[in-house]
Amino acid sequence: MNRKKFFTSLTIGTLGFALFNTYPFKLFKDKSKAINTNIKLKINPMAVSRKNKGGKNV
Repeated sequence: MNRKKFFTSLTIGTLGFALFNTYPFKLFKDKSKAINTNIKLKINPMAVSRKNKGGKNV
């Protein structure tokens, strides 16, 4: 393999890898924020509290 072809293929491969890692996340970036806005958290009142360290929780 000659030198020019090696550096050309190496450069194209590096650019392709960099674009592949960043481009798909930019497409779905705005959609993921809209999905997470409607999540509501409900705390279970029957759950065991773990706030005190070393104490009995039962």
